Amino acid sequence: MRNLVANAVKFSYDGGIIKIYAIQTNENVTISVADNGVGMTEKQVDNLWKNPNSSAGTKGEKGFGLGLTFCKELVERLGGKIWVESTLGKGSNFKFSLPNPIKSYPRDVCCIKKT
Repeated sequence: MRNLVANAVKFSYDGGIIKIYAIQTNENVTISVADNGVGMTEKQVDNLWKNPNSSAGTKGEKGFGLGLTFCKELVERLGGKIWVESTLGKGSNFKFSLPNPIKSYPRDVCCIKKT
């Protein structure tokens, strides 16, 4: 989750909004990290998990392009799945779900604002 939040900050403009949600059901817990930043094209989304690649952030921040690969590997090793919904110029919403270790009532948690 730390990497997804860091990426949301990296690819958001000043004053952008980052929303973090957690939804718990009896079967799983789904975490969503959404931003209203630069977003991605369909082609970028399709290649995201296949070819790790680093892109500069909104302030020229650099990376190695390995963070999402590690996220995917960890989530899958824990029995979950990870995916992204994104629109170029409107932002991205990265989500991952993991099996729920604690069976209880559904809960929602919300957001932070980048300043």
